[in-house]
Order: sequence, then C-alpha cells, then structure tokens
Amino acid sequence: MHPKRSEKGQALILIVFGIVGMLGLAGLALDAGNAFADRRQAQNAVDSAALSAAIAQSRSQNFRDAARNLIEKNGYLLDGNSTIEVNQPPADGPYSCQNKPQTCRSYIQVKLTSHIKTMFAPIVGVASLTNQVSAVAQTNASVREPFYNGSAVVALNKTNCKSVEFSGNNHTTIEGSGIYVNSSCNNQTANSPQKAFYSGGSSDVSVPWIKVVGGAYYAPGTLDLETPIATGALSLPDIRDSYSLPAPECGQNGQIDPEHPNIALPGNYADFPPNGVDTMAKGVFCLGNLKPNGDLYGENILIVLSGGVQLKGNYSVVLKGRTQGDYAGLLMYMPPSHQQPITINGNSDSEFSGLILAPGSHITINGTGKVGHFKSQIIADTVTFTGNSDMVIDYDRDSNYQPYTHARVELVR
Repeated sequence: MHPKRSEKGQALILIVFGIVGMLGLAGLALDAGNAFADRRQAQNAVDSAALSAAIAQSRSQNFRDAARNLIEKNGYLLDGNSTIEVNQPPADGPYSCQNKPQTCRSYIQVKLTSHIKTMFAPIVGVASLTNQVSAVAQTNASVREPFYNGSAVVALNKTNCKSVEFSGNNHTTIEGSGIYVNSSCNNQTANSPQKAFYSGGSSDVSVPWIKVVGGAYYAPGTLDLETPIATGALSLPDIRDSYSLPAPECGQNGQIDPEHPNIALPGNYADFPPNGVDTMAKGVFCLGNLKPNGDLYGENILIVLSGGVQLKGNYSVVLKGRTQGDYAGLLMYMPPSHQQPITINGNSDSEFSGLILAPGSHITINGTGKVGHFKSQIIADTVTFTGNSDMVIDYDRDSNYQPYTHARVELVR
C-alpha cells in the first residue's frame, strides 16, 4: 500500500508544478501582448506627433510643444514611464544631416520610449518591458513658383476626351515649355480620336514636349517634338490643394475717365467695355463679361472674370498683364467656381501678355498669325486651338504670374 501512496503524492506535485508553469507562460504571453499593443499605440502617437510638429513649424509655431501635446493626448504622460525626444533636424537615420546635408533641416524626428509594467514577468525577474518607436515628417515651406512646373498649356479636366484639341488649318508653335493634359480619356482602339489629346484636321503642332495622363490621337507628321509624346503621365493635383489662388479686389464701381471719355478706370463692370471705350487704365478690372465691339488696349492690367470672354478677330485687341506687385504676370483670372467660356480670336494686330488662368473654363484660341504676340501661360479646364491663322505661344517663366504654393507636410518614415 505504501508504494501506491508515494506515486500519488509525486503525481500531485508534478500537476501543481505544471499548473504553475502554464500560468507563468500564460502570464508572460499576456505581458507580451500588452507590450505589442502598446507598441502599436506608441507608433500611432509618434506618427501623429511628427505631423503635428511639421504643421506647427510651417506656421512658425513651437513644433516641440505641438509634438509633446499630441503624445500626451494619446495617453503617454511624460513622467518617467514615457519619454519623448523631438529633433530638428533628425539626430540619426536616413534623414539626418549626415545622410541629407542639403535638406535635413526640413525634417522633424520624434522618438518615444515607453516602459510597460509587467504583471507576471516579475516572477522571472522582468519588472517592465520597453518600447522605442520613432517617426519623421517633412515640412516644405510656402514658396512662389509657376503653376505646374511652368507648363505652357495645362488642361486640368480629369476625364474629358479632347481636353486639348488642335483643329483647323493652322500651324501652332509653343516655345519655352510644353503641354500637360490631365485627362485620363483613352479609347483603346488605336485609331479612335477619343483620347485626352487630339490633333486633327490640317493643323500641326511644334512644341518641346507633350505629357498626357490618358491617350493621344494625332495624324502622322503633325507633331514636331523634341522628345516623344509621353502618355500615362501622373495626374495633377487639384489646383486649390496645391496653390494659393489669387484674390484681387476691385473696390468701387468702374468709371470713365472724366477727361478722357475713351478710357475706363479700374473697378467693377457688369459688361465691358462701355460704349466709346477703347483703352483700359492700369489697374484691376472685375468684369461680368468682356465682349469688345471695337479695338481695345490695356497695359499693366488684371482682368478678373465672373462671366465669359468673346474677343473678335476683326478688331485689334492688345492686353498686357500686371508688371508689378503681388499679381505681376497675371492677365486674366476666372476663379474655379466660374465656368464661363473664354474665346480669343486674334489677328496680326492683337497681342496678349501674361497668365490666363481659368481652371473651370473652356478656352478657345484662334491664332494671331504673328510671332511674339502671345506671351502667356494658359491654364484651363479644357483648351481648343482652332482657325486658319498660325499661332505662336512664347512662354517665359519670369514674365508669368507665380503663385505661392501651400506649405506641405508629409510623413516620410
């Protein structure tokens, strides 16, 4: 009988030790799970803190305080159990000055160290576990630069076929830059004209380059390019997301110069020009419609449009944009909320200088037939070049309006 009692006692001891061991393993697994959950929470916290710090820096605010506040809002009290380190430029890693000496100061690094008290691991001598996480955000300050890297002609519509269209019997030359077509239209049939870029009729185009998000249709020999046409280009961001758009003010209602009845003074006009006016004094004109019925001259002017434009080819129209101030290089501006058509029929006596910016509008241009009489950048929803007169667009980066970009922040690591 004694041997049997001895075996039962030994089994009971083994069972107790087994239960303790399983409880210990379960406890360690629970502690490890808590540490893993904390690591995910800590990483989310430093990601948010790095972005918040970058935004604060772009606004000339205290970026270190912004990072600390975000960390604390995510549940990490900086009381010894958690510590934060905010470095600008980053102290180490691929965005440090050692690795990016030219641009390192545009990056902000946030490091978080959190200590998690264990519940069961102290049995094996582990009183706490430690997580160390980090994130890096970049801030790009607002700068002045040409719209869309200075493309001479930009069509912003995302889906329309023939967003940029060349038709008629003319020859169009674009100098100084190229054409960017943002539409994804691309009928897969090889000879289908239903593409984002279209060149048809008897027209031909000379331009350094053409980039198209979708497809391109053109007859052989009608394009003279320095580099082959590039389809499948990247889509352009919304103009309102990337740039600070103009916000000119016209002030009082427009008037006729009392000493010169043919000269209109700056201001607001429902329809322009008034009878007998053939000259625009320098300044800002806010117009409901621009439809001259005779010759028209304006220099050092800015035309802000809420309605359409109809410039007829049988009149001499010479319009030159602002040459100084915040809107230097801007000739015409129709805000994105207005989508009235703009039609410019030129002739050999017509001349246009400065940016024509109408992000929501369709612009139709009939050539002036003379070199050097269209010194502009053209940005619209869609653009059509038509007519029988040759056309030359001479784009000069420095003579066209350059807006401020929005300050941009992004998480890079």
